[in-house]
Amino acid sequence: MKHTKLCHDERSFKPEIDRFSGAHDVFLVSLSSVSLVQGQGHEVISTHAQFHHPHIFPPHRGHGKRKDQTVNVYSSYSSEPAPMGLADYGIGPNGPYSRYASEVIGVVNASNVQVYASGNDCFSIQLNAVLTYNYQGQTYALWAQDVASINSNNLEFIDNVWNMSSPNAGVSVTGNGQVSSTGGISFYYYCDTNTPGSPTQFSYPLNLEMMMTLSSDSQGPEVCFWYNEGQGWVKYDTVQVSAPSAVPYFTIDGFNYTGSGNFYDLELDLVGPGGGSCAYVESAQVAFQLYYVNSTGTHEIGNTYNFGSDTGETSNNVVDQGYQNGYLYAELTAGQGYLGCIWN
Repeated sequence: MKHTKLCHDERSFKPEIDRFSGAHDVFLVSLSSVSLVQGQGHEVISTHAQFHHPHIFPPHRGHGKRKDQTVNVYSSYSSEPAPMGLADYGIGPNGPYSRYASEVIGVVNASNVQVYASGNDCFSIQLNAVLTYNYQGQTYALWAQDVASINSNNLEFIDNVWNMSSPNAGVSVTGNGQVSSTGGISFYYYCDTNTPGSPTQFSYPLNLEMMMTLSSDSQGPEVCFWYNEGQGWVKYDTVQVSAPSAVPYFTIDGFNYTGSGNFYDLELDLVGPGGGSCAYVESAQVAFQLYYVNSTGTHEIGNTYNFGSDTGETSNNVVDQGYQNGYLYAELTAGQGYLGCIWN
């Protein structure tokens, strides 16, 4: 019998990953999650309605430079619509903390999802994390998104990379994808159409895993994007950041905001299909699990809220509760929900 879990637990699974490097096309980007350095200055995100790019999953508008001693998890969302799912903000019953990881993993088991978003039965499931590194005396924060894009029974995987560093921080990246600009904002994206599971058609139940891994070489940090929809792990993109010899981490930090005023959190969200959209959930039976990996092993997130904050996409009419059945998971169903901590 499932029951609410009130204490931290750990699960002993560790995915076996064949690490390899593929060829990349080269693109350059100077970007920020809230501004783009572009000749005549930078433009600030004012609304998500301006985003119409089919492969864009923009961040929530940041709050600018913050001087708070600890983060306020409700400063971006306090009620639905919100990015419903699982998130670790680095805030626990004893106050803020920091965690650093080399891999993050989201597990999704969906028996049924029916949503209304932009007139279609389409939504996205996003694994979102903040990659940090130090280079030439500066701290950089890049927001990485591993996204399962679902339209009726069609599934494809898309990744985005945004800059959450200071507005004038230029970042150069290479990967299978390209840099685009919409609404005056520059971002990196890649839509996978070259692997067996993307795009593909599926029928419920849908069971998939999503993962982002980090490594570093003489050229700089690398973030790899993976999925497993039942046929084994597939790496569909590798993004190299030009910051020679810099060591990257996925960071969860309850003490600080990023330079753009966003959170250093780890999220797994069920939300709209992109462009800052909202998915109204008409019916659902979905289980989420969220893990981070460091030198001591694979860990469940221990202080967990049922909503994220960095993504601009949201969902509504979602009941999101925490359970334990040998491992910790969130169960998402349709109904009038609330935002809060579901285990710690």
